[in-house]
Amino acid sequence: MNFHNLSEKAKLTAAFGSLAVVVMIVSGISLIALNDANERFAGFISGINARAQMAESVRNAVSDRAIAVRNLVLVSSPADIDVEKAAVLDAEKRVESRLDKFNAMVASAKDISENARTLAAEISRIEQLYRPVALEIDRLAASGQRDAAIADIARKCRPLLTALTKAANAYLDATHERAVEMAKESAERLAHERNLLIAFCVAAMALAIGAGIVITRGLMRALGAEPVALAEVTRRVAEGDLRAVPGASNAPAGSVLASMGEMQSSLVRLIGNVRHAADSIATGSSQIASGNVDLSSRTEQQASSLQETASSMEELTTTVKQNAENAQQASTLSANASDVASKGNGVVGEMVGTMGEISENSTRIAEITGMIEGHCVSDEYPRAQCRRRSGACRRTGPRLRRGGKRSAQSCAAFVERGKGDQRSDQHIRAEDPRRFVARGQGRHDDGRSHSGSRSRDRHHGRNRGGLCGTEPRYRTGQSGDHADGRGHATERRAGGRSRGCIKVARRSGPAIESVGVVLPSRRRIKAAAELPLRGGDELQWRLYRSR
Repeated sequence: MNFHNLSEKAKLTAAFGSLAVVVMIVSGISLIALNDANERFAGFISGINARAQMAESVRNAVSDRAIAVRNLVLVSSPADIDVEKAAVLDAEKRVESRLDKFNAMVASAKDISENARTLAAEISRIEQLYRPVALEIDRLAASGQRDAAIADIARKCRPLLTALTKAANAYLDATHERAVEMAKESAERLAHERNLLIAFCVAAMALAIGAGIVITRGLMRALGAEPVALAEVTRRVAEGDLRAVPGASNAPAGSVLASMGEMQSSLVRLIGNVRHAADSIATGSSQIASGNVDLSSRTEQQASSLQETASSMEELTTTVKQNAENAQQASTLSANASDVASKGNGVVGEMVGTMGEISENSTRIAEITGMIEGHCVSDEYPRAQCRRRSGACRRTGPRLRRGGKRSAQSCAAFVERGKGDQRSDQHIRAEDPRRFVARGQGRHDDGRSHSGSRSRDRHHGRNRGGLCGTEPRYRTGQSGDHADGRGHATERRAGGRSRGCIKVARRSGPAIESVGVVLPSRRRIKAAAELPLRGGDELQWRLYRSR
């Protein structure tokens, strides 16, 4: 397994594990050495040193006993003899107890040398010889045999005491030598353990340095830069700074810095693509908005055209209905005129006399209706509607004109003979109950002024009153003014469109009686026409104009 192929976690774990093992080994060796030194020190204190102290104590006790025996021999008074005798017995006990302890310590010691053990045995042997001699000298001195006691001291006690002291000193010297040897061994052991610890410490330091170098190089190879620099680069990218990452091109492949450089390049490309897509979307949105505006405009135009078409259809329907009503009224008037003609054969001759005049007036009516047509085309209706309305008028105009001529003939006779016939006048009013205006008078027959009758109901697409779906306005035809004195030019607006109707009425004093029908035309009206009748009455043609 290659160390370079390991992960950073495995490398760190291995390095710190090795350091931990080295520290544990050094700690174990140190503990073992410390324990051994402690045991040796404890053994020295409780073993060799204790035995040496005990041997010295035995020697001192033997010396004290010898002094006590000598003093006992030298004193002469009984009191002093008792004191010294007690001192000799006490010294004997001390020698015996200390010698027993010394022998027990020597017997239980494991680190004692053979020389020391031999010297300890020699001390015990000499003490066994010296104790009876000391007791004999004590007995001789107590019995008053001072000379014999002094002789035994000189002959027996002194050589044994010298041998015992020499053996004790020899043991002490051997103990000292052993202590020196142990100190030397301890020093050698200490040096060995110290060298071992130094070697382990050096190895641990080398391992730690090597592991640190390897780990540092591995981390730098993995990071590509210092962690502080990486944090700064990350902060810049997070804030939207997409400039090139410094050192990313020289960073090792696969490192964090190289990856951040690649990430920065990818972000730049991605943002460029997003911006291009956003620009494309904005362009498409602008085109769609423009298309929507055009579509809305065309839709509004189509809706307006449909609305105009619907209005034109409604007006056409109204016109057709009015034409039908006018035809019916003309037929009714013709029937009434026929009835009146059958009742009065006497008026036939007079009717023939006035027929020429009525024919001439009918021609003038045709001219006026032509002018009404022209006025209708140019003032109010669109071209398509005027064409449709003109076609309808072309189809219905001749028939209505023929009916108008017949009605005019009947009406002329009726006007001539019907001055006193109130029933016929009331019947005609019932057939045509419209409001007329007399020449020189600015009001309708119901008392309302012209300006009050010009209101128009645009919501329903028609005007109030009038045969042609409009509120009628009357012109006198004499001076080019309305009955209320206003000129035609003031009423007709620039570019406005109008539709005209012709009504036949007669004037009888202050009252206005309806005796005519509506005659639609497709020509512009230039002036109104008057038809003078006999008897001072006037048959007037009135122009009704709608806005």
